[in-house]
Amino acid sequence: MKTKFIFVAFCSIFILFIGLFQINSLLAQTDEEGRYKFSIDDLGVRKTAEIQVVTASKRSQSIRKAPATIMVITAQQIRERGYESLDDVFRDLPAFDLTRIHGIFPTIWTQRGLYGDENKRTLLMIDGIVENNILEGNVLGGSQYSLHAIERIEIIWGSGSALYGANAFNGVINLISKKGEDIEGLEYQGGYGAYQTRFNKIVTGFRKDSLDVMISGSLFNSEGPTFKERHPDYNASFVDNAYSIIGRISWKNFKLGFSRFDRPMGQGQFSNPPTEYYNLPLYGHQDSEGTLVSGGSAPIDIANERAGIWRSVTNTLSLNYQKDISRKASLLAKAYYRRTGIAENSYDYYFSPADSAYQRLAYTHDSYLAGTEIQLDYSLTDAQKLTFGLVYEYSDVEKGYRGYENINRFDNSFNSFYTSILKDKSQRESVVYQNFAAYGQYIINLPVLDFTDLILGVRYDQNSVYGSTINPRVAIVANPNELLTLKLMAGSAYRPPNNFELFTETSARITNPELVPEKVNSFEANITFTPTKKLSIETSAFYNSYSDIIVSNVEIGDIDGDGNTNFQNQNQGTAQVIGLELKTQYIIHPSTSIFGNLTLQDPKQENGKENPTVPNITKIKGNIGFQATFAKMLSWYFVGNAVGKRSTNDSNPLRSVPSYFIFNTAISTKNFINDRVSFVLSVNNLFNTSYFDAGIRGATGGYYGTKHQQLERNGTLKIIVKI
Repeated sequence: MKTKFIFVAFCSIFILFIGLFQINSLLAQTDEEGRYKFSIDDLGVRKTAEIQVVTASKRSQSIRKAPATIMVITAQQIRERGYESLDDVFRDLPAFDLTRIHGIFPTIWTQRGLYGDENKRTLLMIDGIVENNILEGNVLGGSQYSLHAIERIEIIWGSGSALYGANAFNGVINLISKKGEDIEGLEYQGGYGAYQTRFNKIVTGFRKDSLDVMISGSLFNSEGPTFKERHPDYNASFVDNAYSIIGRISWKNFKLGFSRFDRPMGQGQFSNPPTEYYNLPLYGHQDSEGTLVSGGSAPIDIANERAGIWRSVTNTLSLNYQKDISRKASLLAKAYYRRTGIAENSYDYYFSPADSAYQRLAYTHDSYLAGTEIQLDYSLTDAQKLTFGLVYEYSDVEKGYRGYENINRFDNSFNSFYTSILKDKSQRESVVYQNFAAYGQYIINLPVLDFTDLILGVRYDQNSVYGSTINPRVAIVANPNELLTLKLMAGSAYRPPNNFELFTETSARITNPELVPEKVNSFEANITFTPTKKLSIETSAFYNSYSDIIVSNVEIGDIDGDGNTNFQNQNQGTAQVIGLELKTQYIIHPSTSIFGNLTLQDPKQENGKENPTVPNITKIKGNIGFQATFAKMLSWYFVGNAVGKRSTNDSNPLRSVPSYFIFNTAISTKNFINDRVSFVLSVNNLFNTSYFDAGIRGATGGYYGTKHQQLERNGTLKIIVKI
């Protein structure tokens, strides 16, 4: 019933916006060249479709020519919408389901309806270099991924392994950095907001002759929200000195890139705290959560130390060489080195009921990867284009979290605990992976239908640990006129098993080095219709079929003969997701546009359990909003996020989590004081709606909570100064 109400409200507000802004009398203002400064909407929806992208085919082409469902978020939109990190972007996108625990991850996102991977089934890249964690294959996002130095974000829905290989499973996200010539000076951003959040960001750059230099950095701190049901003084969602450093130096045909993203963050709502230990009432489902469960996480500081720190660190160094060999051929060569892990000063306080004490457990893992790629683009004729590439990667991947040893016990009122130290780095156990890949893509403009392109592609990966995979793709892209674009696409992708899944063991679980990659076969039809320069309607229908899904802890009998049942990770799961996505944009006036998107999806799974429903997924969600420019001085962005009822895990006593409808807004000013100073005010959950996301993993209400409380109304004020 609530889902129907959200849908009706969504449609009603959309119609209301159209009515209101049709009579909008505010006039747009232009700059000296006649361009509207505030939004990509000013280009008109048809010109927007001509924006050049590189992620869909590893070569520059317009959105309407790209063989993918793709969306671009520009630097203008990042600024005007108040986006500070990727988590802010995802909430406004179609077919992204979010589970926010405000710690560790801190957001688990799912593209197109298959939950359970914890950010392993989307490939994140920065300037075409993979950013996913080497050991786990996932993305630990958050405030370290500041967007102030990003020129645009290219987001692809659907399989991408035919070009990118591992983890380009349900989608690809590519952050494209600004160039020095885009900046020509220095820009500083400083902000303060709710939860004692404060940040400082800087980007500087210049171009002189063949030399282009861009350097950026950011520093972010926050005490985080207080989830008082867990403890009146809860403070486990903090961020302490998360920072980023990005550098891009181009000279003639060479480009040197380096980056570091470092994020010390609390555990958040990852697991339930033992509120009984603090003589506090239970909470959550039927007031049953917060018992003295083994492993319950500390909600407050212990012995004058943070309750726990998960410090995710990624480092990348790359060198590109790009040259036009001839009028028809160009060469791109890359060499890159990556290092990712959880830093050695990471730890958590877990509760031990047997000792009525916390254990301070130290955690770390550290992995390395070196790779090279050579890509050749060749135009056989004006109507035929060929891309061919070779990739080699060598990685030394730690087997899992490094071990630790308990050394002392301390007692201090409510702070009784054991402490531990990490094993020496010489005891680090690792597995060497070598991956060789070859890929090719052929694009031909069909002679019979000259407005139609046929795209054929395939990639072969040979991995020394999990074997070989072949992932083809085929697409037809037709542009019969400027009003209509038709795309038909099919392809496959894979997600390889990581070291945790392959090699970690417990007293009951045995290893399974025979795991094979998860696979998906995807089929998609995309239609974009722009009947006028002001109106765009895009529809995508998709069907994804998954196989060999890795299911954790499958019962396999008493294998080791100790009289107890053993468990093992196995490739037992299958799933199917069918869905429909609708996006529309209407430019009412050069100063005002409205937009909306609607996602309908129906995921089903087979994993040996009774419930075929995929957890933490809604069958209906949507966003609706507008952007308006006032008298050349202000830009106002207003959006509503509607999410239907979400499913839960079999083990979750909550059979579902209720729907919600929240509103976010941002107001940005034009540059003033000699065109150098501007402000952005962002307010999230404008009407202070109370809402929850579904619990993660087992979500029984014991160690893992059944649901996660979300943020009340909060805001940020930012100043931007250009020098």
